[in-house]
Amino acid sequence: MSEKINKYLEDVTKYIYDEDKAHKVKDELLDHIYNLQEEYIERGLSEDASIDKALLNMGSAKEVGRKLNSSYINKKSKIRLCIIAINLIICFMSIGLNFYSTDSFFLKTVLLVEVICISIYSGTFFYGMYNRIFNKFDVNVLYQIRSVNKPSTFQAIGKKFILFYIILIGGMTVINIIEGEFSSNFSLEFFLMQLLIIKETFDTGATICEEGLIIGYSFVKWEEINSNMWMYSYRDNKSMAELKLNLNNKNGKPSLRQTVVKVRKQQKDEVSKIISQYLN
Repeated sequence: MSEKINKYLEDVTKYIYDEDKAHKVKDELLDHIYNLQEEYIERGLSEDASIDKALLNMGSAKEVGRKLNSSYINKKSKIRLCIIAINLIICFMSIGLNFYSTDSFFLKTVLLVEVICISIYSGTFFYGMYNRIFNKFDVNVLYQIRSVNKPSTFQAIGKKFILFYIILIGGMTVINIIEGEFSSNFSLEFFLMQLLIIKETFDTGATICEEGLIIGYSFVKWEEINSNMWMYSYRDNKSMAELKLNLNNKNGKPSLRQTVVKVRKQQKDEVSKIISQYLN
């Protein structure tokens, strides 16, 4: 592969947070570039000139990468958002059945407290999810810090089990609601919803934007960061780089607020370069 083509593909994938998606994008763009190159060679251009022309035709690596990343994040996040929203509805319906099926004041109080907790918990998540899907900061992505964790075989099987569980418990709950029977699935549903939210929050790496960093579903502006330092931790005998950010309070003064971003070692130099540029 030409160094020019390889650099172009690497520049594009800097803006794509999912590693598997980045590999697919590389393959798809490479095929497209080769097709364009062959077309220009047939028109009489040299190999180097045909590569330059093909890459120029592809467009800016930054714009291509941002567009592909935004499209992928929106699609994936919206699917997960729908799954969690459906699960949340089932959870509230199950609680409602329990609430109107008992005369116990204690149980009703417990159910009301659960409704409040679930509302706060899910509300925070949906607000963060809304920002990630629709917020302008996704448009101004500078670099994607990919998740440190790679899915294992156990996690892959677990994902299929969760899908089966959602269909099974959801179907049972709907049947119970239609038949007007007592349902006690809300605890399991809430537990599953928590697992899905935790997975959605921590499976993705951080996003470096022109305005700041998106870490999980919170946004940290550059001016909120007081200082930063690199640390190292070990897991499964492998060293991981961790970027520790010390944050200011609302008045712009140093505080005890901190956040840590786990970074793959191969991405550390690029992340350090961008962070230094925007903080200095």
